[in-house]
Amino acid sequence: MDKLQHILFIDIETVPLKEQYEDLTEGLQREWDRKSRFLMKGDDEDKTSEELFFDKAGVFAEFAKVVCISFGSMSYQKGEWNIRLKSIANDDEKELLAEFKNMLNRFSERYPGLVFCGHNIKEFDVPFLCRRMIVNGESLPT
Repeated sequence: MDKLQHILFIDIETVPLKEQYEDLTEGLQREWDRKSRFLMKGDDEDKTSEELFFDKAGVFAEFAKVVCISFGSMSYQKGEWNIRLKSIANDDEKELLAEFKNMLNRFSERYPGLVFCGHNIKEFDVPFLCRRMIVNGESLPT
């Protein structure tokens, strides 16, 4: 039962770095054009690189940013389980990631056996957060 308190449930929301392909720097446009060639399959084979940017850029850490991180934890107090949920949102990704890292450090100090839980976090959320922390010059939490 005590182990449930060591679980941190997380989910992130991401958006493209820029609203439109045209707003990217020339270097990022070249990189997106290269990336989009691999995405032009099936239903997307007739789309332009610009159209694919609008549809798909938000899931690639090189072309997107984190705008919201939601997390939750459980605690057992006075014979009953309680759940605490919190979301942090910020258009300034660097500030958002620093705030999340601080919360994560506090949580892991209290619960050294920290375990993450969430939908597809091993393949998306955790790697995305780590990549964006590196891009923003933020050290990764222990």
